[in-house]
Amino acid sequence: MNGVSSPGTPWPSGHRWAEVEAHARQWPPVSGMSITYRREMGLTHAELFRLLPRLLPDRQWLEDDGLIHVPDGERHIYIRYQPEAERRIASLRLPVTHISFVFDGYSEVEAGYFMAHFDKTYRRGGG
Repeated sequence: MNGVSSPGTPWPSGHRWAEVEAHARQWPPVSGMSITYRREMGLTHAELFRLLPRLLPDRQWLEDDGLIHVPDGERHIYIRYQPEAERRIASLRLPVTHISFVFDGYSEVEAGYFMAHFDKTYRRGGG
């Protein structure tokens, strides 16, 4: 089951929001193995959350104050998104959101696989 839990709400893993968030308060998280990626995305927060269930189909996640936390046993993925900005090109206005990813406890191959899936999920086509 995917979704957002509110503070203090237990979810199927048995963790409470406060217990999980305590681990995420330190940004970026420090452990023996953390890998970081950054992206500048041409999307709004609404678009980010609309596709999040497709990105994380079999995972639970929590969101609070610009941080999406995806726990996976002893490993964690943290996705921090900045306030929406705007890029202007003449009279054209495009949304911009800066996003940082921290993979705590994942190998470079696993983190790279997730990022490839992220890029594919959020890819826009046009013509």
